[in-house]
Amino acid sequence: MNDILMSSKQTNYNNFLALKANTVAAKDTLVSGAGEVYLWNHQLNFVNLLLASAGKLIKEIVVDVDTIEIKTVVKNVESLLWILKYSSLTQTEQIVDIVAFDNPNQPNRFKVVIVLRSLAYQGTINISCTLNEINSTFPSVAYLYRGAEWLEREVWDMYGISFEGNKDLRRLLTDYGFQGHPLRKDFPLSGLTEVSYDDMDNQLVTESVEVAQEFRRHRSPHHAL
Repeated sequence: MNDILMSSKQTNYNNFLALKANTVAAKDTLVSGAGEVYLWNHQLNFVNLLLASAGKLIKEIVVDVDTIEIKTVVKNVESLLWILKYSSLTQTEQIVDIVAFDNPNQPNRFKVVIVLRSLAYQGTINISCTLNEINSTFPSVAYLYRGAEWLEREVWDMYGISFEGNKDLRRLLTDYGFQGHPLRKDFPLSGLTEVSYDDMDNQLVTESVEVAQEFRRHRSPHHAL
């Protein structure tokens, strides 16, 4: 058993040396972020190896204190995740979360972030990319990470971002008859429909929201203090 472990470590070390020989410059323009000093001391080798093996799939790498964010485009997401999961240098075998952000003031209003975790190296990697409202379709990664299926359903439910290839893309947090996507910034605070119980018919009734009065902005007497 020890011989097998030593052989595996030697193989990984040889792969490390082979990729290091082809590494890009440390001051590559792809790398940015406030954690530059930390990058030089602890993460330079990993970033260089990542750029050497998957540089064509990466737009930018942003390094924070304990997290690396890899910015890419939608068409490269699947290839990049495949490399990160199966490469012996990363082994991101666990998906932690899929989150989204909405900024209607940007041309690409949606940002999708896939959070991956490497148990072997105790590190977290965020894969992010942006997309617009017209082409708000993202490739499903459920075939790579089975836990992604429900995470994709949640993002679809809240933001309306479709995941191509997800075979069970149903609403998860809202009712099946719910209209709209509540975490979009242009979704009304009052909602579009309201649900009540009809005692006469013994059933739930869904009706359009009726606001009793228009929204009023009240100025507090303590506002100027």
